[in-house]
Amino acid sequence: MSETTDNAGNDKPPSEAPKSRGRGAFRFSRTTESADESEHAVLTITEIEVPWRTIIRLVMAAALIFLFLQLWTQVVIVFIAIIFTLALDPAVHRLERRGWSRGRAVFGVVGGLVLVLATLIGIIAPPLVEQGANLVNNLPDYADDLSAVIERYPTIDEWIDEVSAEGGDSNSLFERIMSFVPSLLSFGAGLLSGIVSLFFLFVLTIYLLIDGPRLFESYTARLDPVQRARFKRLRIELTKVVSGYIFGQALVSGCFGIFTFITLTIIGTPEPLLFAVLAALLGAIPMVGATIATIPVVLMTLTVSLPAAALVLALFILYQQIENNFIAPRAFKNTLKISSLAVLIAVAFGSALYGVLGAMLALPVAAALPALIRGLRAGVPVPMPEDDLLSWPAEAEE
Repeated sequence: MSETTDNAGNDKPPSEAPKSRGRGAFRFSRTTESADESEHAVLTITEIEVPWRTIIRLVMAAALIFLFLQLWTQVVIVFIAIIFTLALDPAVHRLERRGWSRGRAVFGVVGGLVLVLATLIGIIAPPLVEQGANLVNNLPDYADDLSAVIERYPTIDEWIDEVSAEGGDSNSLFERIMSFVPSLLSFGAGLLSGIVSLFFLFVLTIYLLIDGPRLFESYTARLDPVQRARFKRLRIELTKVVSGYIFGQALVSGCFGIFTFITLTIIGTPEPLLFAVLAALLGAIPMVGATIATIPVVLMTLTVSLPAAALVLALFILYQQIENNFIAPRAFKNTLKISSLAVLIAVAFGSALYGVLGAMLALPVAAALPALIRGLRAGVPVPMPEDDLLSWPAEAEE
């Protein structure tokens, strides 16, 4: 057995090469030399091994994150398509239970929905476009009318003068309001540019509805019976929550839009249909949508008179109480089992991520999280009466 000596002349055992933990590893070595208190030289070798498999996984994870950030808009479209699929799936099930094939049921539901929307758009689109053009063309006149009404009340007029940064008359405030008109017009142009995305969303929703059972079967085919039952229960829970929210919100927004149109028509507010559609759309934003919709309605009603605007404000506040205590609970039933704090946090996060659309999508996501937790937690899922109504044919045979 051979030996080596250090710099001080002392014998030491032969150094052994560091053992590798296995093939296919990236090695990084560092050699340092130091002296201890007895002036003996100490040789230290530090070796770090990173398996190539770990490196590949890290690179793939970074690539996936990069692609996710680059394709964020497309990811949101796919997510919306999944929500629409879950919302329409119960209607497709009802037709399947009556003997329709899956494809025929999907096209029946989607075709009926498109027909209803097309009829509704055909009825309201012409007057809506006309009133929108009138609003843009007559906006200076409306500002003058509003100024004339405010001038009758010196206290309000003085308050507006204080709010105005220039300290001028009340017209300076309305000039700044009118400065937002180009931004609103560019926003409308942006909406029109989203036609291609809407078409892709429509086609993707149809595809998911038709191939939903096959995709679900392919992903759960290798699971054991308990896990398959758990994922089936999860799908049914998510379908109930999302479909209940979508149709409940459509009912609530529709009632708010109808109330706005009837109220403004009776009081004589200009362009009532335009503000009714705006109220129905903004009403879909949780927590703050109705409040945001009330502001332009009251401002426009001020062009009629201050008492009329006060009456509209009082009626809108009264309607919100009726909606919160009677309409919404019956529309959503037991779908939204989440606290107001959870709704507020979800809306804040959703709006920060994707603006108004993110705020609208935040509530169904927040409502689906409890169902997701219940579906994935350990234990054998308990069958529910609605499972048979929402089970696909292949699942019903199991």
